[in-house]
Amino acid sequence: MKLEKILIEIIPHSEQRYETVGDYFLRSDGIFVIRVSEMKDWRYCAMVAIHELAEVYLTEHHEVSEETITQFDEAFEANRLKGNLDEPGDAVDCPYRDDHCFATSIERMMCAAFGLSWKEYEDHVNSLYQH
Repeated sequence: MKLEKILIEIIPHSEQRYETVGDYFLRSDGIFVIRVSEMKDWRYCAMVAIHELAEVYLTEHHEVSEETITQFDEAFEANRLKGNLDEPGDAVDCPYRDDHCFATSIERMMCAAFGLSWKEYEDHVNSLYQH
């Protein structure tokens, strides 16, 4: 897939396709969409957007399809145990685990560059989830 146009949207968390603060997919018009949940600090949104953008390009490079990623994430969420706050991308059997972990390292670097607390950021992200 050739990524010619990418749209990053900040949306209400309730409008995500499933329980996540960052999602991406290819629209029928060929535009690749990254959706980030609205959060209390614009820098949090930027960190998620940059994570998703890095993950998109890495999974594209490693030929992991968006369909494979979405199927894995949705299955992970459907089988999530109550109280489990793990990211689907961190799961040992995740087909895009290396790409997700690399994107998380970039996200952490952005957090440090912004002078923010990773724990406060992570707590805020987790507060949006219903699990």
